[in-house]
Amino acid sequence: MLAEFTRLRGYDARPWLPALAGWIVESSAASDRFLWDFRRTITDLLAAAHYGQIKEVARERGLTLYGEALEDERPALGDDMAMRRYTDIPMAAMWTYPGRDGPKPTYIFDHLGAASVAHVYGQNIAAAESLTAFGYPWAFAPRDLQPVTDLQFALGINRIVVHTSVHQPLSDRRPGMSLRTSLGQYFSRTETWAEQAGPWVDYLSRNSFLLQQGRFVADVAYFYGQEAPLTGLQPQDTPRGFGFDFVNDDVVLKQLRVADGQLVTASGMRYRILYLGGSSRRMTLDVLRKVDELVRAGAKVVGLKPIESPSLADDQAEFSRLAGALWDAGRISPTMEHDVPPDFELDGANVLFLHRRSADADIYFISNRTQRAVAGDAAFRIDGKRPELWDAETGRIEDLAYRTEKGRTFVPLQLDPLRSALVVFRKAATATERSLPKPVETVAATIAGPWKVKFDSPDALTLPTLVSWTERPEPDIRYFSGTATYSAAFDSPTQRGRFVLDLGDVRELSTVTVNGKAVATLWRPPFRVDVTEAIKRGRNDISIAVTNLWVNRLIGDAQPGAKQHTFTTGPTYLPTAPLRPSGLLGPVRVLRVN
Repeated sequence: MLAEFTRLRGYDARPWLPALAGWIVESSAASDRFLWDFRRTITDLLAAAHYGQIKEVARERGLTLYGEALEDERPALGDDMAMRRYTDIPMAAMWTYPGRDGPKPTYIFDHLGAASVAHVYGQNIAAAESLTAFGYPWAFAPRDLQPVTDLQFALGINRIVVHTSVHQPLSDRRPGMSLRTSLGQYFSRTETWAEQAGPWVDYLSRNSFLLQQGRFVADVAYFYGQEAPLTGLQPQDTPRGFGFDFVNDDVVLKQLRVADGQLVTASGMRYRILYLGGSSRRMTLDVLRKVDELVRAGAKVVGLKPIESPSLADDQAEFSRLAGALWDAGRISPTMEHDVPPDFELDGANVLFLHRRSADADIYFISNRTQRAVAGDAAFRIDGKRPELWDAETGRIEDLAYRTEKGRTFVPLQLDPLRSALVVFRKAATATERSLPKPVETVAATIAGPWKVKFDSPDALTLPTLVSWTERPEPDIRYFSGTATYSAAFDSPTQRGRFVLDLGDVRELSTVTVNGKAVATLWRPPFRVDVTEAIKRGRNDISIAVTNLWVNRLIGDAQPGAKQHTFTTGPTYLPTAPLRPSGLLGPVRVLRVN
């Protein structure tokens, strides 16, 4: 360790070692600077001698290396970006957050750090341990998980690694094995909705595929300093409306150069501004010299004047002289000013966006992070191309209305609560604006019932109205977990026009069949599907297979004296736990769209 310290810091640590035990050596300021050097040496060795060594071993054996870093509650030592730069695919982690609007901030910055590493060092793929949970066994449907993965996509992740898919060797013992007692969102063949998971996986795949295209578009390289990792700093002054990457001192010193007035990395990333934020009021002299070099080459650098170097190895007088020459002479502005409009804006809306550019398209992922619908004219810093909506759920591509003004394209956009959209610009615009007619919906039929419902037995139960299974008096229905099939009929006076089946509320997934023709599996609200090709004039038969979660059956099995229907490797729910609403809740309507 002492030899490594001398190699990395340039002086002998031995006279300063009493400072590690709390003694002041020479002065409190000098001792603090030695302690910074000592911690920084550990940081460098964690990255190079651990992550770097594993990278060498993996490369020798032809292996691809994925790597997480500090995640949550572990940002004591080390730089998360420095660690992950050695990986082929940098990773973050995101746990589910039931009952809360979002995750702990640590996870946000863990994701931004992993994505920044992928962008800066040219890995392109940024992965994440996704949908991890604790204390909620078998309690998640795709509709619960989609807002979490949408947040990950908006933060720069483009490969979802689901936590967890436990091996299930017992086909007749369900729901089966778990990791520990209740760790993980169980994504395995014994999940109630395993057979209906295809559309949900398609949604993840389509988003991931598009967000792996081309290169991330950013305006700002945000230098967060040398005092703490991203997950510890959690800087709150990141730019809004402008794409940005976090950069550490390794990026500033070894990656950044200036070309045509922009900051460029070896991987091809380009930034208009280097912003000195986070803990950068204290930076080492070599970083300050590199900042001076970039400014002399024509780079735009923004940030407050640094106070001092944290390192005992640095010449503090030279540091003060150079800082004064940069800031006091006005060569660096202390405040952020942009000479271009935001890359994306939607006034008054709490939305996140991510922009990637390929050889022939600009791809925007936009995510509404609120429980309310948002609508307005979204402004994109794109000119000369017309927008399209790429639906990751269905795979359909639709034209969007737009107008262009002062180099930007304005698109009327509406996002339902916690929904996201892919807006793609790839075709040349032939006009400065385009309007599209708004569809008009009328109710063609209301399917009020009665409904015939088949659970596990061949006998059908008749429901005069739609209610949750948990409101039924029969224990086998109240605690039922699995798939039940609803059947009903309705009359259509015509076959002309476009028809949409609206199921209202469904808990949790539904597979729709009309007149014997399978139409779609629906997994999130609004539970709507186009049935134009399946409907006919006159009588129409409809079948809706609805699947809920294991939760109710596990609670039912916990009742005193209950017959056991389930098998788990650990305790799950108390008998007094609340049941989850289940089944087709409606109202069910057939809408005619003109």
